[in-house]
Amino acid sequence: GYSVVFNPMPTEAGVYTLGADYPGRTPAPAQDDFQILGMSASPASVTVRLVPNTPLSGVIALRNLSDVPLTGLSAIAVPTPANFIAECLVPNDLRGDETVSLAYTFTATGSNAATLEFQIHAQSAEGVFVDVPVKATVVPLRPELVSTPPYLERGMVRGQQATVSFELANNGGAPTGPLNV
Repeated sequence: GYSVVFNPMPTEAGVYTLGADYPGRTPAPAQDDFQILGMSASPASVTVRLVPNTPLSGVIALRNLSDVPLTGLSAIAVPTPANFIAECLVPNDLRGDETVSLAYTFTATGSNAATLEFQIHAQSAEGVFVDVPVKATVVPLRPELVSTPPYLERGMVRGQQATVSFELANNGGAPTGPLNV
């Protein structure tokens, strides 16, 4: 007899066959097999920018890493932050070695700037799960002008002109109205 401890990597799944024989004799005859179920997500993490009371939708691909169908799929945001609504929709089943789409919609219901961190937890009835970290930045309902570069510095010869370039962006959650530069 023999014994072995197998510690799979987080993304390993599939059918594994094992056997043992005297040194130098290959291949060893199959003496046992086992199966590991698994699921992966792409992207592996999500970063979003939310304007209050404006839903933002996206998709995460869930892949079955084995040939065994996964049933009873569900997905939820945990923990659900205050002043926040997360809706996750996923098909009920995920066939072996296939991919399905997990659709999400996030809505920030508060009007204050905030950084929210949570996970989308997708799980099957077989106990297979994957967690997708989410970082959501809620921008306030006011204009927020940002200049790139943040400051301008340029020398100039007396009596001549000098030109400088910069980019101006509104990173806030409301329009600025007309601008004069």
